[in-house]
Amino acid sequence: MNIASLLANIVGVLSFIALIAVIYPSVIDVFKINVKYKRGILKISQIGLIATTSLGLMHGLLMTQGGNIDFYDLNTYWVYLGGVFLFNLVVFLAFSFSQLKSDIKRLNYFNYAVLFLFVCHIGQKFIFQI
Repeated sequence: MNIASLLANIVGVLSFIALIAVIYPSVIDVFKINVKYKRGILKISQIGLIATTSLGLMHGLLMTQGGNIDFYDLNTYWVYLGGVFLFNLVVFLAFSFSQLKSDIKRLNYFNYAVLFLFVCHIGQKFIFQI
């Protein structure tokens, strides 16, 4: 594993940590937790969304610059395609967050889709390495 790949994985983990802040309002809504500062939690989620977008972009750029892409392997296309779909959904969520924060049900649907694509993206990498 070279330095660019290691750095890309570290940035990917940091992007996941920021993603936890993004899905936190959905976790609060699912478990029916009463919070006093709902507006503050939505602001933290918005900041986490910006951090997830920027760190996800850096992760994708560093992964493609690593030089260990096997274009003859079909699994490479599945992993990168899942990452691109996840990044596009996070960018769409970032641009429409101001409308979605008033409708928490719709925000939850987007967060579930982001979480599903994240699990698929990570799962493909681990499953196909075996």
